Amino acid sequence: MKRLAASLAILAILALSARAQPAPGSFLADMELSGPLTPEQAASLGISKDARTFRLSQVKAEFLLLEIFSMYCPHCQREASRVNELDAALRSSPWAGRILLLGLGAGNSSFEVDVFREQYKIPFPLFADPDFTMHKALGQVGTPCFILVGLPGDERGLPVLDSLTGGFGDTKAFLDRLATAAGFKK
Repeated sequence: MKRLAASLAILAILALSARAQPAPGSFLADMELSGPLTPEQAASLGISKDARTFRLSQVKAEFLLLEIFSMYCPHCQREASRVNELDAALRSSPWAGRILLLGLGAGNSSFEVDVFREQYKIPFPLFADPDFTMHKALGQVGTPCFILVGLPGDERGLPVLDSLTGGFGDTKAFLDRLATAAGFKK
């Protein structure tokens, strides 16, 4: 019962504090992430497997798609299989390795992120944001939210190329949208 009340409280906080996602043309701060990475995740991001922390700009890709989620968000739970399809589509697309997917668990501890990863069989790296630090830096967006940024960025931060709050619907259509935002020719 306490777990349900806590879950509902987190959902209410996220819903009440949600603002519009960062707009294309704006910039995100180059956030620092921490947490254990599997050797496969470290390799996919181009980060040293021994790194305890790293900045988003250190990811070895041209573009990074951030998914802001919460394990308590019913929309995030419902979209998890579709996001997994998107990750597989990205990995098998002509842009494989150029656009990488990374998840940020807003208000979630490492334990909660691990539960979400295991329950929904998430293959891409997920990171905890237990105190909402990154969530606040992203504008306290609703969940799920997807933000495509260019890497490595510059002194202004990481350029926002596209963003969407809520489910993205058709995987292929969203992949095409990301490719267009990244400037890839079809």
